[in-house]
Amino acid sequence: MEVALSASPIHSEPLRRRTPLPLNQLVEESRSRGNIPNHLLESKIYVKLNCNRLIQAEPPELHFSGFELEKDYIRILKLINVSSEVMNIHIIPTQTKHFQTSYTKKYRLIPGLAYTLKVKFCPDEWRYFYDCVRVHCQVSIQL
Repeated sequence: MEVALSASPIHSEPLRRRTPLPLNQLVEESRSRGNIPNHLLESKIYVKLNCNRLIQAEPPELHFSGFELEKDYIRILKLINVSSEVMNIHIIPTQTKHFQTSYTKKYRLIPGLAYTLKVKFCPDEWRYFYDCVRVHCQVSIQL
């Protein structure tokens, strides 16, 4: 009786490194969520005001006049707590692609203090652009 040894075959060629696959072939594409509805935007009525009895917007309107195409412009908007209570507000940022809103949200807004919002505007054609920042707070009249 003979015992057969299993040995790996001897290759006369040296081992070659394969070229790595591109990363997009290794990672599954993320599925887009589509448009997710915003409950506050759809269920509340927002009035064009500069203030209600809790929050005041300073300045009430932002104007980007005399703009050049494809250039970024930034304006500062302050939302000031004019009430005597500590409150929590929800800021619904601008909705169009020409405006971007950025801010740092604290937990609650103390009386007399404000959230500072940076509104960035980047026009791509000569026309009138319009968008708004909506503020949801504890009163019936939303800003």
